[in-house]
Amino acid sequence: MSAKLISPELRPVYDKVLAGQRVTDDEALQLYATHDLNGLGVIAQHRPGAKERQHRHLHP
Repeated sequence: MSAKLISPELRPVYDKVLAGQRVTDDEALQLYATHDLNGLGVIAQHRPGAKERQHRHLHP
């Protein structure tokens, strides 16, 4: 997925996750309440350890 799919309101959270920073409680609630599922998926793909967990799921 492309970062272009992220809505402007989620862009600051995306930038933070991409930089390896933790999201705040308020940002977590913002992610929970969003209707931007494409943007949420893009952010989830960039969280630390996402690729390792996905690899373990595919190749136990």
